[in-house]
Amino acid sequence: MNPTGLCKDCLSSLPSNQLPFSCYPCKQSFFGVHACAHMYPLDGLIPVLPYQRRRVKHSIQMYKYYRVRKLATPLARHMRDRIATLPEPFAPPKTVAYVPLHQKRRLTRGFNQAHLLGAHLADHYQVPLDERLYRAVSTAPQMSLSATTRASNMRGVFQSSPGHPSLREPVLLVDDVATTLATLRACASVLKAEGATAVYGFPLAA
Repeated sequence: MNPTGLCKDCLSSLPSNQLPFSCYPCKQSFFGVHACAHMYPLDGLIPVLPYQRRRVKHSIQMYKYYRVRKLATPLARHMRDRIATLPEPFAPPKTVAYVPLHQKRRLTRGFNQAHLLGAHLADHYQVPLDERLYRAVSTAPQMSLSATTRASNMRGVFQSSPGHPSLREPVLLVDDVATTLATLRACASVLKAEGATAVYGFPLAA
């Protein structure tokens, strides 16, 4: 057992793409990349790991809630492996962004789990890590809300900090877990207003 609380074999063999994912807005099951009109303004969803699998859920909970920051590296490696399977225009990424935490929650947790994953990917592919998104409103955690109230909980939450040039290219938007897509869609709306030609949600798990 290593300091992350998970053995090396478990981390390296998390079940990737072995089960179909499900798009919450349109209820369609899918493998690989998915796009539907109901996920607008997202242009596509590219999940990496199936969250319903016990080892996946445990790994992410250790990383996120038990603050095991060392897990960022092996988890980001799974994201890189996923990118390696993608065709143009999804890979290689042109710009990476991430879902921001409100300052209060980031200070409490000590880090933003999506930021660490996004920074790892941007560094690996030598592309910009766009940090214009910020969370202007502190909200209840999405996991604590019903699916029907998550979209309204995200209304007006994300904004863009001033002084950034127009994006003018596709953006790979990183998050840890996606369920209803409310958070990714809210972020995508801001990035599109900032000039992103497309925004692809790239959650570690869904």
